[in-house]
Amino acid sequence: MKEEVEKAKMEEKMQKDADCVLAEVTAKKSDARKQLSLISALIKLRNIRENLAIQRGEKVSLEDRSAFNKLTEKLTNTWEDTMKIYLKEEQCLKLMLETSVKKEAGWQVSKSDKVIEQWEYCLFGPKCIPSQTYWGLTSADKSIENFVAIRKSWDTFLVDAENETGSKIPIGWCLPGINASGSWTKYLKDNF
Repeated sequence: MKEEVEKAKMEEKMQKDADCVLAEVTAKKSDARKQLSLISALIKLRNIRENLAIQRGEKVSLEDRSAFNKLTEKLTNTWEDTMKIYLKEEQCLKLMLETSVKKEAGWQVSKSDKVIEQWEYCLFGPKCIPSQTYWGLTSADKSIENFVAIRKSWDTFLVDAENETGSKIPIGWCLPGINASGSWTKYLKDNF
């Protein structure tokens, strides 16, 4: 019980940590989008100013244009790569959170299922035993006809063929006591 409480607390803490990390990743993604839009706006502004300078008749440096294009391209690629990393991180965290939620729900269901399975095992024995021998030996539990048939076959080996009443309950089996319930008293005889 104590282990379950500690496990639940640990999972809750992990959930909070994952939520915090997810919030951080979302904020980082937002920052990356802002940076990409800022770079895009700077490129547009540079192009507008360059076009205005050309219209006024000013000479525009090709080296400056080339340096600006290289720098903005490098920055754009860097921020796009960073954005891809943030997206992957976010997907992983979301998947982890979904798995955690499913596991928690499944854990609660499986705990009650385990209790039921334990009770069924205690009351009825193992659920599935694939051996044909087992089914043959326990077929008497399934119907009274099977029980009588099995008992009759045992009696053919235990008593003479002339004895139609069969044999007593084998030694070592639990016999009902003298003060047994009403359902057993009709089977009691003075001599066992």
